[in-house]
Amino acid sequence: MNTNIPRIIGNYSCMEASDFDKDGDTDLFLGGRAVPGNYGLPPRSFLLLNDGGTWQEKTPEPLAGIGMVTDASWADIDKDGDDDLVVVGDWLSVQIFENQSGTLNKMLEIPNSKGWWRRIEADDLDSDGDMDFVLGNWGTNSKFQASVQRPLTMYVNDFDDNGKSEFIINWYAPLDDRPYPFATKPDLMSQLPELRKKSLKYEDYSKQTYNMLFPAEVRQRSFPYEVNMLKSAVLWNNAGQFELKALPVEVQVAPVFGIAVNDWDEDGFADIWLGGNFYALKPQVGRQDASRGLFLEGVGKQAFQVVNNSKSGTYIEGEVRDATILKAKDKEVILVSRNDREAVIFER
Repeated sequence: MNTNIPRIIGNYSCMEASDFDKDGDTDLFLGGRAVPGNYGLPPRSFLLLNDGGTWQEKTPEPLAGIGMVTDASWADIDKDGDDDLVVVGDWLSVQIFENQSGTLNKMLEIPNSKGWWRRIEADDLDSDGDMDFVLGNWGTNSKFQASVQRPLTMYVNDFDDNGKSEFIINWYAPLDDRPYPFATKPDLMSQLPELRKKSLKYEDYSKQTYNMLFPAEVRQRSFPYEVNMLKSAVLWNNAGQFELKALPVEVQVAPVFGIAVNDWDEDGFADIWLGGNFYALKPQVGRQDASRGLFLEGVGKQAFQVVNNSKSGTYIEGEVRDATILKAKDKEVILVSRNDREAVIFER
């Protein structure tokens, strides 16, 4: 047993490496994904410093309790010679932690960026000398729609005091002017049987909001969450000023889990390949299966042109879970992993 490693137990989404304290060895960020069996309770993330083979847990509290992390990226955002950290996750805004002499301080939370983010990839997309970020989100091809004016919300609580948390998602149906619980009456009542007294009929349930179903003293101890941005996007770094700009509508047909960035046509502008889909969803949500991979050609001025699959040659089926670029002899290929299916390589 290696006693030089802190005892860390949990469910983690990513492990990102960087010598962020610039002492010559590799340090690690572990992104906490969820508390097993209690979705919505904040997990703990960890920053581990490698001190000559002895690991020390040095996580600043804003990073430790950031929430349900899905991915993160080390990149020198402020061009001061050391790596900063950008973190994304479920029900999270895009958050940037600045590296100040080996200490991570929360620098910025991108406004109106609370999403169901899946993936982040750093690259200088506009060749201006600083790092931009491609961000994979849930997309807009589902019942779930979100905006600043009409956000999705979630409340997490041990509503029935049985020692296990439950979560309630609220949404705006297309013609409604207020949010209602998304769960069907049978689903919610089977989980919280005491609510049957308040909703004897389906008609009763159809008119009840979260605030009507639960008294104030219960709502006050709930963990609140919000989503106001579901589009996959690029976070443009314009000399230290950040702008979140949605990618073309063709990208939004499915959740994005795989991102690969490279200038494949060698025109001086970065191109992007995206893949995704998600199947494990209840029938009232519907399986997300519209993506067959998508190639975006960079055309300058922070714009991209969609290239159809017959031209790009990157058609792929299934649930893409990640993508990366590998160098094979004198060429670069895209390696794509899929859930429950074989990996695929696209060669130029």
